[in-house]
Amino acid sequence: MTDDKIQWTINLIKKLQEAEMEELSRLEAIKSALEQDKQISENDKKYLKEKYVKLEENQKNKTEPDSEIVHNPLGQAKKPSEIDSALINLIERLAKGEISPDQYDSLRKKTMGKYSGSK
Repeated sequence: MTDDKIQWTINLIKKLQEAEMEELSRLEAIKSALEQDKQISENDKKYLKEKYVKLEENQKNKTEPDSEIVHNPLGQAKKPSEIDSALINLIERLAKGEISPDQYDSLRKKTMGKYSGSK
């Protein structure tokens, strides 16, 4: 491994340890081996890759906006409006099989009309 890769991997291990992810003793052993310029096994490399993916997912989940936040096409976050909430509710009912596609279309048109002021 190059020095950059070794340092990156050691930093990853520190992040995993701080996040208290998985086997702390195994992480410490891998880190120690890297610091002593020893090769690490393919199993350890695979283990670190898996933990890296898990760490990234955890960090993504922590930084994701509240489920009440909707992103518009311009990427700006906003609270869902009444019409958004009503349409989301219809889509969920359709997905659960509570209403048919025809009922969905009819209810969507009524909902759009109600919130746009026309009936």
